[in-house]
Amino acid sequence: RFQKDKQDVTAIMRDWADQLKAKGIRAISGNIVADDSYFDEVYFHPGWAPGERGEWYSAEVSALAFNDNCVDVSWSAKGKLPGSQAGYTLNPDTSYVDFTSQVDVAAKGRATERYYQRGADSNAITATGNLTVDTTNLDSAAVHDGALYAASVLREVLEKEGIKVGGRAVKGRGAAARLGASQLLLEHASPSLLTVCEIINLNSQNFYAECVSKALGREKAGQGSWEAGSHVIESFCKSAGIYSTGHDAVDGSGLAEKNRVTGRQLVDILRYMDTNGLKQQWRGTLPRGGERGSLKSRFQGSEKGRSVDSRIYGKTGLIGGVRSLSGILTDSRGREMYYSIILNQLPGKEASKGMELIDDLAIDLASSGR
Repeated sequence: RFQKDKQDVTAIMRDWADQLKAKGIRAISGNIVADDSYFDEVYFHPGWAPGERGEWYSAEVSALAFNDNCVDVSWSAKGKLPGSQAGYTLNPDTSYVDFTSQVDVAAKGRATERYYQRGADSNAITATGNLTVDTTNLDSAAVHDGALYAASVLREVLEKEGIKVGGRAVKGRGAAARLGASQLLLEHASPSLLTVCEIINLNSQNFYAECVSKALGREKAGQGSWEAGSHVIESFCKSAGIYSTGHDAVDGSGLAEKNRVTGRQLVDILRYMDTNGLKQQWRGTLPRGGERGSLKSRFQGSEKGRSVDSRIYGKTGLIGGVRSLSGILTDSRGREMYYSIILNQLPGKEASKGMELIDDLAIDLASSGR
């Protein structure tokens, strides 16, 4: 994600191989050991839908992760007839997954979508659905055991780059703590937390939000778990004077059905973030109407919307039966206001109408001058 070529997902690992070879290392006699003990071993939240384990938004949450714990799938229906099988390539091209495609080519004009399924402890991924004739698409499918995935792909990359590995890719929780500092060969620093928050807010990236939640639990409560992260979040809201009656942070992204939050709480959080010295930094992570993130194509349905869209900042929320938008907007007199609009229990066929209602309300607020 953070490389110049975002599809070159093994670039960092190839750089590691180059650094090892520069130190004279041409062979590794033992295993490639992955240590993900910074978080707990509950990788898939018990409140998430089991049938969606293979979908990118349900990616398992591990302290050691690679490519958002997904394998990318490039689809192509170029030069193919309706009813035939769509072509695909995997990135990375790894033996870690056993991929089966049941994706057909669909005629133009038909709605198309692809779905990914796998078992609880399996990396046998089956893709179903379709792809419109003469089009291409890029998806991601979630894998099982992100730490072992990272170690396995690293082993494959090292071999391809000329470093022979005698052992296997294995898990070894706590292995890093048993190594002395003198044995450190390579280090890789993550992007800043601010950059991570930009990905969460602009792209609605569940995996990053879940990692932040577990990291909060580890750093502030000594345990990298969903329970510890939720406790830290709820304690923070109370200590900061943020309205939290009825709040229940079951996970970090809101994917679990038992999560609860109120519009008043979200407005209080927005207000708090403007008063803690990080106003400009955090506002820069928010989607903006007609310009960036998940609001880039919103508010374009009317001339009225197009004239005010850039004055609407907001974080979207979307899950079965729920549509929401919370943020900051500026009205026609230049006054800023915090807002939160949440619609619950929307029937499936009414979800798009719910989105239209939210957009209309946001546009009316930004157009008002009272």
